[in-house]
Amino acid sequence: KSLSNTLSGIVNTSYQVGSALGLAAMTAVAASYGADRVGELSALTDGYSAAFAGAGVIALVGAIVAAVTLRTRAAGPQPVAEAETAQVR
Repeated sequence: KSLSNTLSGIVNTSYQVGSALGLAAMTAVAASYGADRVGELSALTDGYSAAFAGAGVIALVGAIVAAVTLRTRAAGPQPVAEAETAQVR
């Protein structure tokens, strides 16, 4: 049980750190995209659009990597129901 608690903590910590880094990166993109047009409302909207587009690209890349690297379980022998074994005897 101790190992499962440790692994759970590692997964949760990784999630928190990844979320913080992703938010920081998207905030930097949003801030820098319209930084030369301070005071314009369209600059703010353009920055948010760039940040959402960047987040979408990251999500798409993550989905592709997951689809390529995750494996499904191999089909093993199926258990035989008791009713079927009774008929064979």
